[in-house]
Amino acid sequence: MVASPRRPPGSGRNFEPSFRRASADDAAALAELIRLAGESPGGKGLYDVFFGGDRDDQLERMRRLICAQIRTHFSYVNFFVAEVGGLVAAAACGFDPETRGREKIVPALRETGWSGREIGDAMERFDPVLTCLAEEPQNTWILEHVATLPRFRGKGFAEGVVSRVIEEGFAAGCGRMQVSLFLGNDIARRFYVKLGFKPAGQPRTNRRFEEVMGAAGTESLVLDRRDWIESSSRLVSERTASQSPRGRSKRSNVPPA
Repeated sequence: MVASPRRPPGSGRNFEPSFRRASADDAAALAELIRLAGESPGGKGLYDVFFGGDRDDQLERMRRLICAQIRTHFSYVNFFVAEVGGLVAAAACGFDPETRGREKIVPALRETGWSGREIGDAMERFDPVLTCLAEEPQNTWILEHVATLPRFRGKGFAEGVVSRVIEEGFAAGCGRMQVSLFLGNDIARRFYVKLGFKPAGQPRTNRRFEEVMGAAGTESLVLDRRDWIESSSRLVSERTASQSPRGRSKRSNVPPA
């Protein structure tokens, strides 16, 4: 899932991020962002359900998965990050489900010290969530764990990391991108539509999912190469226009969002 890239109230400072691949040294920061990305619009978290326990325990378990030898969608090798002043402010993950999909999770949990009983309990807790989990089609690069720390939202960091994940997926030979959202996450939905994503099929809803997550269900959006070329060209043109003297003059007459 993804967190909404909304603007924090009263944010006026200018930040110049550097974008790079994540490393194992980013595990703690990635765990925080993954947990943030898993929050539904109702404030309930995917990883509260899956991991159980308190926040510190969840983050420690995530850090172990991020650095595990068995690569899953938690692995740091899948991530691009935006860094500001030595702080990881945003991240996005992209992966091929054929090599780092859901079937890798249980072996990775065992590697990181989970007992059979703990795995069984987690799967039981997570069962209602599975009712609305998207399929992971072949030839599709999955975009996941997209989040920005609240004080850095609205500054283009999400677009920067997501764009790099998309480029990597197409370079790897995948035919399209797929991202899944909680229903009701309208800010994130508009963000992806702006990048060229389109709805894929019908939303998935389930009463058990809603009881656990506080959201009616999920939906998937997909992006093919042609739509990405068109949308990325448009975004570049918009940025260039906004940075020109004329564009800056026009922007100065518009009240801040």
